[in-house]
Amino acid sequence: MDFVKSPLNWLTSTVVSATDVMHNAALYAAECVGSESSKSVTPAVNSVIFDSIGHKNTSSFLDMVRFGCHNFVSSVFRLHWAAVPFFWVGFASVVGYIGTILFQNLVLDLFPVNLKKKYGADWALVTGASSGIGKAIAQKLAGQDISVVLVALDDNILQHTFDELKKTYPSVEFRKVGVNLGKSEEYYMPQIKKATKDIMVSLVFNNAGFITTGNFPFQLFNVCCDVTSCALSGFFNKTSIERSMSNFHCNATCIVPITHHFLTRILSNSRKGLIAFTSSSAGFVPTPLSVIYPSTKSFITLFATSLAPEVKSQGVDIVVVHPSPMMTNFFHNSGTYLRYLFGLRQDESPAEMCTVGGMQTLEAFKRFAVSPSVIADVVFNSAGRFVVRDQGLVTILLRIVTKAFDFNLFTELVCRTAHTTGDFKQFMERTT
Repeated sequence: MDFVKSPLNWLTSTVVSATDVMHNAALYAAECVGSESSKSVTPAVNSVIFDSIGHKNTSSFLDMVRFGCHNFVSSVFRLHWAAVPFFWVGFASVVGYIGTILFQNLVLDLFPVNLKKKYGADWALVTGASSGIGKAIAQKLAGQDISVVLVALDDNILQHTFDELKKTYPSVEFRKVGVNLGKSEEYYMPQIKKATKDIMVSLVFNNAGFITTGNFPFQLFNVCCDVTSCALSGFFNKTSIERSMSNFHCNATCIVPITHHFLTRILSNSRKGLIAFTSSSAGFVPTPLSVIYPSTKSFITLFATSLAPEVKSQGVDIVVVHPSPMMTNFFHNSGTYLRYLFGLRQDESPAEMCTVGGMQTLEAFKRFAVSPSVIADVVFNSAGRFVVRDQGLVTILLRIVTKAFDFNLFTELVCRTAHTTGDFKQFMERTT
């Protein structure tokens, strides 16, 4: 939580830690090519700065930074010439990313965005709007006097949210579309088109999704499809193709016709607009035992970032957010470590499930969880400013890991070690 309490201290300690790791790695590489460089002095810098931060000795903080920079530069100059380029490439990548994150959060905190004023928007559409992030987005839209079309599975949760929003925001108009986004588009697009044919939707939030993993379908409160029976295990071949395809359609393919329809209308009417996507850091790396989920999230990110350059000059902004874990009941019904580490959200809490034991790993990360409204704020304040937003410490750390390790190498490591994990062994035992 250092990032929340003191961004400057957090940045300093993070940079120094990253420098320590990269410097020692470079020293090792230098030794491999015959360098006689001495040991790194960076750990001493770490201890000094960490002690200063721990004791809140802010008066000498700048001295600590200068001391750290001096030792850092000295260490770099002692590297073997063959290792220096690799060190600086890694350093620039990590520090550049951390700098971007800091800048984004300063903008988020100091300069909030009003979407109604920015886009002249009267109507917005939110998928997965029953609860969690989707509901938080709908509430924030209504707070800015923007009418909302709620799209989610046609159940009591959608009706409850619809009634609650109408009561809380009596001056704002709401419409609900109860559909199953886990099917092909002919099952949901006609209803969505019918509900929006007489209004101009300028803001679209593609938020719906769910995951099937562990010994049960991890059904979402904002779930877009009907899941009625438990999967046998987290293995892809043990999950029915019907369930996998439903998962695939709900998470990924439904965003294509929905985005195409409303983007076409926005551009044909020469209007400004925003199309937002809720992705996940699960798409950063290979994720065994939940194959469909990370695959679809990777698709969402690339779809959004590829579409953004096409429409930016025409007045339509694209935002894709990778959220960290949210405060949710799923901590009490935890299945695999992957559910938590890779950004499952408040709107991805189980509506029906086969119970499995909780995990200490999930509990360890629980203190970093935040409310769904935080993600809604990130989406709103990124509009027109940033295309990609990584939210939360878990996502940021995972992104840094992917910068430190080549994707091909990381894949090989996962492939050769996944079978040794407790979750993998547990699922193997339950399927034999």
